[in-house]
Amino acid sequence: MKSNFRLPTKAEFETLKELPTPNILFSDSPIDESIFWTSTTNIQRYAWVFDAKASFVYKTYQSGLNHVRLVRESSSKRFPTKSRFQASPCNLYLLDKHTGLEWKRQPEPGQYSWDDAMANFDGKPPLQTFGFLSLALRQRLIKRWSLMHCVQAENVLEHSAIVGLLTIIAAEIATQQGKHIDKAKMLQHALLHDVAEVLVGDVVTPVKRANPEIHSEFKKLEDQAEQRLLLSLPEELRSCIETAFNPGGYEQKLVKACDSYSAYIKCKIEVGAGNSEFSDALVSMEKLVSQLREEFFEIDVIHQWFSPGLSMSIDKLLAESQS
Repeated sequence: MKSNFRLPTKAEFETLKELPTPNILFSDSPIDESIFWTSTTNIQRYAWVFDAKASFVYKTYQSGLNHVRLVRESSSKRFPTKSRFQASPCNLYLLDKHTGLEWKRQPEPGQYSWDDAMANFDGKPPLQTFGFLSLALRQRLIKRWSLMHCVQAENVLEHSAIVGLLTIIAAEIATQQGKHIDKAKMLQHALLHDVAEVLVGDVVTPVKRANPEIHSEFKKLEDQAEQRLLLSLPEELRSCIETAFNPGGYEQKLVKACDSYSAYIKCKIEVGAGNSEFSDALVSMEKLVSQLREEFFEIDVIHQWFSPGLSMSIDKLLAESQS
């Protein structure tokens, strides 16, 4: 297992040359286990080794098998002693007070080629795996409009992409109107606003908002899911993503309006494809869009510019763009 202990350099081993029997100093291992790799290369295919029995360094083929003795820079508190070396409390390593290096008392088990030694003992901490990205991508497995027959199925990841497109347009319209908004914050929220559903699922709006108590409990559940997702991120990213979940202000309100408008788009497309199942939903969404257009100038402009095209064929769309 990797740790911050690493293969010593040639120069670090040479600090031990003045000691009469450095191998005996560090462990009780057999004397035939006295040839140790350094991390220092000489020329192609050669690297330096330290002979603890003879107390000198020499070069040898990297393909050969030798033992490994590990070292690290000390972060330990030093105590004044007459001896050059100070043992750790558990006697696992020795602190060399002349160099500030901590040497493991025991060599690593087995023998290694130089390449394997460098790969296994590079002093770098093991990489930690984080699950946030894979979890977020599972939005593609969550079906929206699950209680209704759809001509074209839609998953949560697709929906978030649509909300992202609407948000880009809405944010630019807002900016051109002189509103001081954070476009990046809006887009981050648009793309992540439903990511908690990978843990709690997509609950249809009539159920989620059946009454204030149910709506409140669902909100708590989603908040807990977001906190759990934050733990699947490196600490360096948690603050940014946490803000993206709930940015607040006009940015969050406008993204919510884009979210609602995306539902209108879905209903419009389904009805346009001959799916009467969405007829009632479209009537409800048209009423909601009317309210959104009064409240948000950006939604009003989006509706005027793009709503007619939702029921056009691709030929007509392309023809309109050339006129």
